[in-house]
Amino acid sequence: MPASPYVTSNALASLKQGCAGTDNLRITDDMLLWTPAEARRYFESVGQEKPDPDVVARRSPDDTAPPPVRTGAARGEQELLYGLFCPCCDTIICEAIDHRARKKARAAATSNGAIGLEMQR
Repeated sequence: MPASPYVTSNALASLKQGCAGTDNLRITDDMLLWTPAEARRYFESVGQEKPDPDVVARRSPDDTAPPPVRTGAARGEQELLYGLFCPCCDTIICEAIDHRARKKARAAATSNGAIGLEMQR
């Protein structure tokens, strides 16, 4: 069965319990068409921020979540490495890795594989 993009009643109860000052807020059936981010904002703002009613009205319980973006192990390793550094270092490292990837792609396009790449270094 495809996953729903909306919160469950258990998730709503958990979010409510995790936020201070939400004892007087009620969980209603229309909240089951909220996304987890919308529900989180609602409970963190103690009921002040609700999702747009027009957007929620166009939703259906039969909606399915989009498929997850799958990344390979190498990309996951890069993301892990980026997460270990401060935001400034993260930007510098990302740029260096992207530059290296562009250089490899350019070398592969103009040469005969790894031998040509070694010659260009």
